[in-house]
Amino acid sequence: MTTLITHHLSLLLASALLLFTACEPGSERRPGIDNPREELLRARAMNRDYVPFTTDSVMKEVAGYYDRHGTSSERAEAHYLLGCAYRDLGEAPQALQCYHEAVAYADTTADGNLLFRIYGQMAELYDAQNLPHDEIAVMQEIQRLALKEHDSLMYIRALELMTKPYYKLADTAKVIETIWEAHRLYTERGDSQKAVNAFATLAHIMVKRGQLAEADSLLREFETKSGLFDDSGNIRRGHEMYYYIRGNYFLRAGKTDAAEEFFRRLLFVPGLDADACRGLLSVFQKRRELDSIAKYALLFEAAVDSLNDSRSMETVHQMAALYDYHRYQQKADMEELAAAEARGRANIAIVLTVLLGIAACILFIRYRKGKQKEMDRLSKECLVISGMLAKARMELDEVRKAAEERVNEAQSHDTLEAEMQEKLEEKTNEVKELEGRLQQIEEHYRYITHLSSMEKRKNSEAVRAIRAKTEWRHGAKLPTADDWIKLTNQFRLDFPHYYTTLVQGKKLATNELRTCMLLMLDFKEGEIAVLLDVKPQRVTNIKKRVNTKLFADSSATTLVSNILEASKVV
Repeated sequence: MTTLITHHLSLLLASALLLFTACEPGSERRPGIDNPREELLRARAMNRDYVPFTTDSVMKEVAGYYDRHGTSSERAEAHYLLGCAYRDLGEAPQALQCYHEAVAYADTTADGNLLFRIYGQMAELYDAQNLPHDEIAVMQEIQRLALKEHDSLMYIRALELMTKPYYKLADTAKVIETIWEAHRLYTERGDSQKAVNAFATLAHIMVKRGQLAEADSLLREFETKSGLFDDSGNIRRGHEMYYYIRGNYFLRAGKTDAAEEFFRRLLFVPGLDADACRGLLSVFQKRRELDSIAKYALLFEAAVDSLNDSRSMETVHQMAALYDYHRYQQKADMEELAAAEARGRANIAIVLTVLLGIAACILFIRYRKGKQKEMDRLSKECLVISGMLAKARMELDEVRKAAEERVNEAQSHDTLEAEMQEKLEEKTNEVKELEGRLQQIEEHYRYITHLSSMEKRKNSEAVRAIRAKTEWRHGAKLPTADDWIKLTNQFRLDFPHYYTTLVQGKKLATNELRTCMLLMLDFKEGEIAVLLDVKPQRVTNIKKRVNTKLFADSSATTLVSNILEASKVV
């Protein structure tokens, strides 16, 4: 049932937020901007005409210019308009980032109207992303600003719009309280039409509770005072959810004919066919008309399936827009933290965090010490074995010389004593055994130091700078051209054999080379997709293409192993 109230309350949101904001301007990409001030004025003018952005390039240049040369008000407006560009392009995280930056730049003593628009845009985004707590927090900011600006109408409208997120949170008591408070404030202003705007929503809650008399009274006030109805009793376009609420009232009151009439009015209203079929199905169930029940059960099922498909697509788009998205507004409620219970929980969390941090540090230190201890042990053992080997080789040489002298004296190998031959074989075996042991120690030592070196090289400053870009956190952006240049130079120095394999013949395009470097630096495909600003499937396709170019292998999964094999040092 959330559908109908969400739809009805969205009408309030769509109409009232026009005071806060509007769609933002669009422009085609041009080779640079000659006059940033002119572009800012142009954007502001197109905003009034509700022309959406088609690119963010111009406003990025404008915002960058005013970051260096503008006043606080100009910077705030530039970042606000850039946020609107991201909003129109479906990039919610970047839009919120820009809005937060605009709020930080705004001079609250002079930019009240701009702040209203910024907060309005933030509220719309939070509503679209189904984040009611954040939406309520923004509306409260609007109320505080309205009080400061002595704008009572803005204060009341912000209060009225809070009914929608409260309804999403299933806080019916807060919805009722908010509607009556808004009604009281509108009445004090002498605005009877706005005072009853939310009475249809309130009536729906009363119908669900079975309080039909109260519901009928609220609906009659809505019908007579809202100014939304024509002489024939038809409500203004965009407010048709009233028909469902009134039809549901008649259904609960046992007046099925009247209920059917109102439900049928919804059949041809876009987006409300599921509610119409639901209502008509309830009417025919109450009348026990089996043929009509069967008909509208099928129609209701089809309408619900269509609605669910649409919502599933919206959810997918929202999740994609918010990939690895860290929430932007993280303000603590200091009054609640002052309470003893909350303070206790916070202290416990801090203690646990510190203990976990200490434990992690101890484990890391022990690991490093253990590794160094093993390296020191191998180094000492290597020194000892080397000394023993040198001594054994000297003794072997002495035995050989002695044996040669005996042979020369006897002029025959047959005269070599058995004891001397046994001693020669013993020393020869000892030398071979020590040489094999020394080789094992050296290989083990090289392996340990190689792993350490690989870890350090894969965690260089250039790599860390790129890896930080894979998280949508406050301030994070896609890598710049300078970032890629630094990474490429560092990769060439740290991994010359990989780099030679990749650049020989100059077969790879820029994104192909970058993908290979990131793979060899242990980046995941999802991270690579974020850094290249492409879909994950595109990364898989790039891997196949590179593997085909370099190794005549069309598989994506064997690319890394092929690079490793081709880069072996002979």
